[in-house]
Amino acid sequence: MQIKFADGTIFESRTPVGERQYVRNVYRDTITFVFDPKEKTTDELLNVFTDREKTKLMILSNPDKEGEEYTYTGYSLFHRLIIEDEVTVRETDKEPEKSESLIKVTMAQKTYIEELADVQQGEIDALNEVVADIIGGVYE
Repeated sequence: MQIKFADGTIFESRTPVGERQYVRNVYRDTITFVFDPKEKTTDELLNVFTDREKTKLMILSNPDKEGEEYTYTGYSLFHRLIIEDEVTVRETDKEPEKSESLIKVTMAQKTYIEELADVQQGEIDALNEVVADIIGGVYE
């Protein structure tokens, strides 16, 4: 799967997994993206997934299937990044078990109240800038 972020950054991921998890004292919808550590570093992933401006809009698409595209908004709360071994070949009488390390990044969706609070904070910031312009000060 291909993930396109709000700023145009594109990452390749294995098929993401969605589920409900308890994150920041609330049950939320989450998406876990799976990456090969040979292709992406944890620093690269953290730089993008912890930036709320980039993750406010994520478009998942399958380059192999035209028209298969999913848009996700509000999944901007970084929950965790873990490196985990996953079994790729089960142990048999003839072959030992094989596994590979994968990087998993989980993003959580904001609640409706959190979204409203963000909108209100944006309005307050805009009003503070107007007031600062009127009285000749600087809003920081």
